[in-house]
Amino acid sequence: MNKPIIGIVSCLKCNDGLFADFHCYVNQDYVNAIKKGGGIPLIIPVQQDKDDIFELVNQVDGLLLMGGDDIDPLLYNENPIRQLGMIMRDVDDFYLKCIECAEVLNKPTLGVCRGLQMLNVAYGGNLYQDLPSQKKNVMKHDQNTLKYYPTHSIHIEKGNALYELFGETLMVNSYHHQAIKDIAKDFQVIATAQDGVIEAIEKTANTYMLGVQWHPEMMLSQDNPDMLKLMKYFISKCS
Repeated sequence: MNKPIIGIVSCLKCNDGLFADFHCYVNQDYVNAIKKGGGIPLIIPVQQDKDDIFELVNQVDGLLLMGGDDIDPLLYNENPIRQLGMIMRDVDDFYLKCIECAEVLNKPTLGVCRGLQMLNVAYGGNLYQDLPSQKKNVMKHDQNTLKYYPTHSIHIEKGNALYELFGETLMVNSYHHQAIKDIAKDFQVIATAQDGVIEAIEKTANTYMLGVQWHPEMMLSQDNPDMLKLMKYFISKCS
């Protein structure tokens, strides 16, 4: 059986030096995670022509929306607060077009960290622009330790893909200061942290979409068996 081809939706980064410029990038951990899960990774570069994006998304069996910078709050009708980090509207618009094409073409989609947040914004939800300043009694969600080390637990609701894979609890890593505030109507919350921060969402109607707030690809860099289970599950949805 042919392996599913998974399109990794890339981001932009500005490099320093003599030839400073923006360039597309994908962390190698995403590539490795897809390969470990049984898929073939294919990087989709940042661009804006919707017809071209449609053709690219049509060539793959599923999409992975990677993490990255903050999301422009104007997309959910808020002005930026002082604690907002770096935003790149070109990348946001590119992600939105990829998500729209995935919906039309029925391509299963996995959103990681920023990718989860973009799924929520794309379908009408909004975000905390900065958790520490906007949500009371929030715990530390930007860990200061090795990327593959789990730093907090999440509670998983019954009756969804994550519960079938892991049961009621799972240990995850955490690298974010933004998070979902109000969930988009097409999604359901399937996992939360102890402080109520949304850690996973799932959309089962029409196109299948799963979003996780942690970084399974980083945890898989040390062959984490739980994250391998998660990646294999997603790749199987794309078969």
